[in-house]
Amino acid sequence: MLFVEHTKPSPELATYVYGYVQRISVPNRPDVIEPVVARSGSMLEFQFGDPYDVPAYDVDLPNPSVPITVIGPMPARHVRLVIRGRVEALAVLFRPLGWSAIFKIPLTPLVGTGTEAGGILGRGVNALYQQMGNMRSFSERVKMVEAFLVCQLQRRGTVHSAHRALHVIASGRSGLIVQQAASQAGISTRQLERVALECFGITPVLLGRLGRFQHSLRLRQSTKNSWTWIAHEAGYHDQMHMVRDYHQFAGMPPERAMMQLSAEHLISFMCR
Repeated sequence: MLFVEHTKPSPELATYVYGYVQRISVPNRPDVIEPVVARSGSMLEFQFGDPYDVPAYDVDLPNPSVPITVIGPMPARHVRLVIRGRVEALAVLFRPLGWSAIFKIPLTPLVGTGTEAGGILGRGVNALYQQMGNMRSFSERVKMVEAFLVCQLQRRGTVHSAHRALHVIASGRSGLIVQQAASQAGISTRQLERVALECFGITPVLLGRLGRFQHSLRLRQSTKNSWTWIAHEAGYHDQMHMVRDYHQFAGMPPERAMMQLSAEHLISFMCR
């Protein structure tokens, strides 16, 4: 069982951040096990209690998380979270464009994995962690992390038109193909692919597929319509096309995947 608090970002950061989620576990209860499904966005996560265990599906070895972790886009499901003990974790959920726009740091080395944040973001994020740890209120912690993000954003300047095109592709709602998105950005498809690989570590085509997958999750959470209707609304050719993506991105068929993706799962907050 998890106690979950969630809030949306300020208007200044809404283009770059889905929101902030704090999850606190109840000790002496059964472990909570979550599949880490594919997604196009990244995360910055702060652990103030016991660490998550993040074992791979094919390796039955412990893999504890570190106090501050940057987690890149996930092109497939290959690890799971095991939540036990007294976990107290606050996650910043970045939109696909968000991390690159705020920090101007490529995510390419972090595709499908995470790393200790201090080595990437420097001493500032370590000081932020200490300040947040001294606060017990979720709202106070969010104010601190928002001030940090706004400061970083103001230092970085404007966003390249290619980033905006990739953001539209990643939304999963536009129906734009890569050639159309590149044309609207005033660049070639080769340039768009180079920017995508530099910033996200994944191609525009895969970015679009992940966006469509997340859009289907969003539709399933917000409606009671059939999977056939969801496949059509999300832009799949047919339901089998969607089922194939679910096997790659969630590791299982759609209905079974939704049984494991509770309202407390972090992907749920990226699909609102």
